[in-house]
Amino acid sequence: MAEQSLVSMLSAPGRGAEFNVSSPIQEEREAATGQNKKLVVLYAEISDNIMLSVAGWQVFEKTRTEARNWSIAAVQDIAKPRWDTGSPCA
Repeated sequence: MAEQSLVSMLSAPGRGAEFNVSSPIQEEREAATGQNKKLVVLYAEISDNIMLSVAGWQVFEKTRTEARNWSIAAVQDIAKPRWDTGSPCA
């Protein structure tokens, strides 16, 4: 089996306020997703290995289902360029 290394795309868990892809605020979700897409491109240039991402977190007064659905949509959008090239994305 080939050796694999891991590339982390987070400088801090979740990267903090205003970078939540599961935010109930659409503009925040879009900004966070856009930033993550830039990181996908950057890390694809640095390494062709597995990349991990924290997809978002549940916000007070929102359901887990809402947060999960926003996270799933963001991960699909963020990871699409890696999937399209056949590179792994976790």
